[in-house]
Amino acid sequence: MVWLVGVIFLAAVASAFMFPRPVVALLAVLVLFVGGVLTYAVYDMTTTRSVRTLLSAEVVFDKAKCGDAAKPIGVTLTNRTGKTVTSVYFDIEAFRPGHSREVLMLPSQISDRILADGETWTACLGSVQAPPPGIALSDLDWTAKVTSLTYGR
Repeated sequence: MVWLVGVIFLAAVASAFMFPRPVVALLAVLVLFVGGVLTYAVYDMTTTRSVRTLLSAEVVFDKAKCGDAAKPIGVTLTNRTGKTVTSVYFDIEAFRPGHSREVLMLPSQISDRILADGETWTACLGSVQAPPPGIALSDLDWTAKVTSLTYGR
């Protein structure tokens, strides 16, 4: 990253001698604008990622807990963001124990349940995919990843 700043600085110095002043001023404004946009993007990514970790999503496969054999996948969302959350988008994945590649995925699950700070909510979902042959849903390791969330006003 430092080398990129050096190259940009050298290009700016060289352009000061090669181009008229209005072009140099335009290049300076352009560099400042692009730098500002990149700084904002990096800041937004890091704060969003850290906030998403404060909203936990846990998944268990438990027919008894959910009470409905057609919806045996229990999802628990817990809000620790310090703000009210109005919607949560998350992905559910299931892995064979000891493996890193998912065998089932329920992408883009949405909860529009409003969660105040500190509130926990549980829902039961059904699997839209059949597990691979010879593997029972209860034998899989289940995880959930929060992909996006929206705050209340």
